[in-house]
Amino acid sequence: MKSLFGFGDSYTQGHHLIETFTPFMDWKEYIGKELPPVWIDILGDKLDLNVKNYATAGSSNQEIFHTFIKNCDEIKKDDIVIINWTYVDRFRWGALPRYKAPNTVNPFWKKMSSSSPNDNDIREQTRIDIIENRITYGLCVKEVYDYQKIIDLLSKLIGFEVYYWSADPSIIYSLPKETLNQKKYIINDLIIFEGGKYDGAGGYFFNTISHYGGKTVQEETNYECTDNHLGESGHKVQAELFYNYIISYRDNSL
Repeated sequence: MKSLFGFGDSYTQGHHLIETFTPFMDWKEYIGKELPPVWIDILGDKLDLNVKNYATAGSSNQEIFHTFIKNCDEIKKDDIVIINWTYVDRFRWGALPRYKAPNTVNPFWKKMSSSSPNDNDIREQTRIDIIENRITYGLCVKEVYDYQKIIDLLSKLIGFEVYYWSADPSIIYSLPKETLNQKKYIINDLIIFEGGKYDGAGGYFFNTISHYGGKTVQEETNYECTDNHLGESGHKVQAELFYNYIISYRDNSL
């Protein structure tokens, strides 16, 4: 059976992190039942593909690319890969688990961003300087497109389909229209650039989901749950838009 691979942050990992993410626990309590399926699971069902979701909440783009590298040997001909690039302010920092002797544990990559707690793993001014540097010069956006060159080449060599999207408006959707208009930038023809309703989280991509009827968790719960990830309707809309886009290219190639 062919597979659908997902790489990215919490927008792709979705409700699978419910055991460690308080807002999703609150959402589950609010609706009084199990949380609805994530868009990638809905899409996998519609395409009759086995879903392999390697997305992890809070990941930086460097970590997303690294995760792709670690798992790329699983990807076969005619599989589909969908990568959601994350916010450019995110980065990773080598650290050791707390409350254990340093010589008894292995170091790990600590997820850092403008909104993550520092926990004294890094000097606070250093963290601020790194984030400001990542946002200011645009080099971290260009770095993403360099990652894509490698992934695109591997896609051609192996024969799998690859698609990209992002909730950060500086990635993909800041490209000139003639560059954006490529098959690999999924639903590029539908992106809504006006309104700015989700400038703080979700950007142009969430504007588009909203335009087609999808809502966030806080919108679906009348703001009783203050989470800004996509809710049930949002995941359904995203899966449907992605499905129609992928199928349209398949139909045109027949």
